Amino acid sequence: MEGDMSPLKELVQAAKEIFPGGNAQFIVDEAHSMGVVGEIGLGDVKALDLDSEIAIKTHTFSKAFGSIGGVILGKHTIKNALVNFSRSTVFTTAPAFHQIAAIRAGYYLMPQPETKAEEANERKIISIPVSEDWDEREFDTQLVPLWTRERYDLWLTFHLDARKYSAFPVTFPVVPKGNARLRIVIHVDHTEEQIDELVAAICEWAEEMIEIEMGTKGRGKVPWAAQQVYALSEEGVINGDIA
Repeated sequence: MEGDMSPLKELVQAAKEIFPGGNAQFIVDEAHSMGVVGEIGLGDVKALDLDSEIAIKTHTFSKAFGSIGGVILGKHTIKNALVNFSRSTVFTTAPAFHQIAAIRAGYYLMPQPETKAEEANERKIISIPVSEDWDEREFDTQLVPLWTRERYDLWLTFHLDARKYSAFPVTFPVVPKGNARLRIVIHVDHTEEQIDELVAAICEWAEEMIEIEMGTKGRGKVPWAAQQVYALSEEGVINGDIA
């Protein structure tokens, strides 16, 4: 959720020491690492050379691949168990042709030079001042979390939307109450100028919220962008449950 990486190699080693009989097995969800992490985007397990140590891997094709569906990778015993006992798998219809075509295209593109993570580092698109000592922080994935308060996450979303940035809040029950956040997803084709503009838009909103909380400049209790959204909602221009 925060774009951080699990210390998978250390966990595997600890499991071997605690359970020498091999009674501990790992299931790794590679939803966000597939297509991003590793030399050609085959995921964290492959990057760490831990394929032989992991019982089950799940890969999602609805994120970096831009398609839909996913796969469960494991040994023959795992596959047999799923085929015979997993009702949601047994009764799932086969994917459509265009979905398979998109997945195959994704696998084709992964080894291409322009998809490598090194290009993102060379273009400095992940040098984002989001916290103290930001210039020394290592960004292992494309996800950058932006933490804020409850309801403020919606207001920041409205503000960024008004500035032509597509943003989506992550709220309860996806995360615990009081831990609302936005996730910023960085793409390799984003420029340093675009990142600077995004940071400026976030700072603009933060300054407005400080003025509201301090009661300066005669502002109301709701930021400008949120006022526009609430007004459109009351007029019936937009629908949905807006807090």
